[in-house]
Amino acid sequence: MAEKDGDTWYCFYAVMKLRWKPSEFAFLPPQERALMYAFIDEMLRQEEKQRRKLKSQRGKWRGGHR
Repeated sequence: MAEKDGDTWYCFYAVMKLRWKPSEFAFLPPQERALMYAFIDEMLRQEEKQRRKLKSQRGKWRGGHR
């Protein structure tokens, strides 16, 4: 996938994480597609926030040493 091909990445996320069929994503009306982009962006932000939180907790649990 090309790095700048945003539609492909959003479709990939919808198919792999949300378990959509590719056609369900491909045939969304433009307004609904834009809404899904916003939802997916927010989900990614929340996942990253959770990942950072778990990583910092893991570091505290180990005494901060790597």
